[in-house]
Amino acid sequence: MDLNVSQIANRVYLLVDQQMPVTEIRVFLDQQYRMLLNSHQWSFVKANGAIATVAERKTGTVSIINGSAAVVGTGTAFAAGDVNSMMVLAGVPYIISAVTNTTNLTLSSVYAGTTNTAATYVIRTHRYNLATNIESIISQSGTEWALYETTETTLNQIDPNRRVTGLPRCFTYVAQTTTGVTRVELWPVPTETLNLPYMGLTRSSLTTSSQTISDISDVLLKAGAEMTCQALFAKTSDKRWLLLGQLYGTQYREGLVELKRRDMRRFGMDEERRIFRS
Repeated sequence: MDLNVSQIANRVYLLVDQQMPVTEIRVFLDQQYRMLLNSHQWSFVKANGAIATVAERKTGTVSIINGSAAVVGTGTAFAAGDVNSMMVLAGVPYIISAVTNTTNLTLSSVYAGTTNTAATYVIRTHRYNLATNIESIISQSGTEWALYETTETTLNQIDPNRRVTGLPRCFTYVAQTTTGVTRVELWPVPTETLNLPYMGLTRSSLTTSSQTISDISDVLLKAGAEMTCQALFAKTSDKRWLLLGQLYGTQYREGLVELKRRDMRRFGMDEERRIFRS
């Protein structure tokens, strides 16, 4: 049975005789969902993705003025995707904060070098979004080199201005986008187009009402009902909720045991096929 978040919340709402607001039930479901995901190495919370790096760009020339953050290009092709990328001017990297059009952009800090009306430049992208459904990277797949996780603090110590370029060897998590998409920084900074496939963990929070909870929706329903009944008992001291919560709790734990068994059997079959193919 595959249900979306709204359907699960509404069913719990009916199971508890509409005595708890759906908004509060959603909070309980989110907590239970995270607990469920942490209780087992579920095969269905893994997904594949890939980071497609962008080659460095240096078409045309730019006019830059000491003490100004404005950059005016001639023969350039600046794009909205260049925001948060690095622009190297006179050997010094600056972060692009805004792009107005193909010939005008703004740096996050003022240009500190010598004024030049026909300067060369290089734009390099060092930070990339993961797939929208991916929360974190588990491992790589299909690459000929290892990409190790590090920290932004470490990168700031060994290469504070991100001057080192080449084949990426490390990645670190950086601030998410405004819409909550996970972002990573690659180091050394890539200068060519690469495809870096990975396996990741899918997001563990119930972000939208229409999000379908595959495989564990029935177990999550009973877990949510148990937690809601416990909250109602704490609020009212009515033993009816205590007994009902115990009933749903028993169904939840029995269903969870069976679900783990099925998932382990499925994972074992998938592993056997993978080994056989290799």
